[in-house]
Amino acid sequence: MFSSGLYFDQSQEVLAIKLSTKGEYGVRAMLYLALKYGVGPISLEEISEEERISHQYLGQLFVKLRKSRLVKSTRGGKRWILSRSTALPDYPYRYPQSC
Repeated sequence: MFSSGLYFDQSQEVLAIKLSTKGEYGVRAMLYLALKYGVGPISLEEISEEERISHQYLGQLFVKLRKSRLVKSTRGGKRWILSRSTALPDYPYRYPQSC
């Protein structure tokens, strides 16, 4: 379901991260929410328009992100915010396993 890989140099610093399309879209959506943090809940329509990602595809991704407790939906499930748990230091490593 998710294809990723970390590439290191000789000093063990990460040079690149290989992401599947699903992983890339998930990261882009999460980054968009992070940039809008504090503004309030954001709709999938807004993310879809700004990031040029299919609304239907985002809906499927956000179900998985919600189950992984990376995002929370507002009442009615039409708008989304980052979960407080994303502030944990292991966040970048938790995302790939969620998709």
